[in-house]
Amino acid sequence: MRSTLDPTLDVVFKILFARDDAQLIALLTAVLQPPHPIAWVRVRNPDVAPEQTSDKNIVLDIWVELEDGTQLDVEMQAQKRAAFRERTLYYWAKVYGGQLVRGEGYTALCPVISIIFLDYQELQGTRLHSVFKLTEIHDQQTFSDHLQIHLIELPKRADPEARQKQPDLVAWTQFLGAETDQEVQEACMSNPDVAKAQFQLRQLSADPATLELARTRQLALDTQRIEAAANRREGFQEGLQQGLQEGIEKGIEKGIEKGIEKGIEKGIEKSTSLFLLQLVEAKFGGEAARRAQAQIEGAPVEALQRWLQNALVATDYLDIF
Repeated sequence: MRSTLDPTLDVVFKILFARDDAQLIALLTAVLQPPHPIAWVRVRNPDVAPEQTSDKNIVLDIWVELEDGTQLDVEMQAQKRAAFRERTLYYWAKVYGGQLVRGEGYTALCPVISIIFLDYQELQGTRLHSVFKLTEIHDQQTFSDHLQIHLIELPKRADPEARQKQPDLVAWTQFLGAETDQEVQEACMSNPDVAKAQFQLRQLSADPATLELARTRQLALDTQRIEAAANRREGFQEGLQQGLQEGIEKGIEKGIEKGIEKGIEKGIEKSTSLFLLQLVEAKFGGEAARRAQAQIEGAPVEALQRWLQNALVATDYLDIF
């Protein structure tokens, strides 16, 4: 186990990067690989209120503004939640639409980039860093560069392409997703900015206020996970019970239907065989009727009806069967 707080816990992630511009710039540079260095950032929501950590539904993201006006929404998500992709688009839209004030034109809008670190696998494949943009599907023309969504999936940090093209990002993901101090040390050795972040994380891990925020947040997320599991179990049980009830009702309905069909069939069979025996006895005598009864018993309705038609016109008992 690692001896510090877990940076995949969203409150720890936010405190670690929202309060240190240098660390935040290093992380953003590793993700975005901008053509020019990021010289300035402004975190618009640096504080974490205690009541936020106990609210299991709140997203503890970092809202960042760059010097050119670009808005970044940066967050860590350690566990999969329902409608993750829809929520990601919703938060992007909130930041994008929230830029305008009354009287401003649409040209005042700046790009919004969502950067989400995931401590689970959301997408297929082994790609560590996936980038989504708004492009035409045939020739890949960009409709607008105002929308970007970056997903960094920590379990995929062994991605060979990322190790070659984004070694700094790989170092950051090793640091964030490490389960042991040995893994953390390896990440620190490969990147000095990661080493600085680890030093800062050690200090936070010794701070009683940060420890209490982390404890409260972990409890809220654990409660959410337990509630979600309980809801799934309850839904399964309700579905099972409803399915059984519907099955029983359907079975009874089918049974009645089958019984009626069988009853009609038996009634036709009995009346046909009785009439056939009476006809044979009337035309050929009791001995012929007794001989016919042995052959009639258990015969299908189709055969009985055929024999009855034969008996109506037959002049000899043997012509019937």
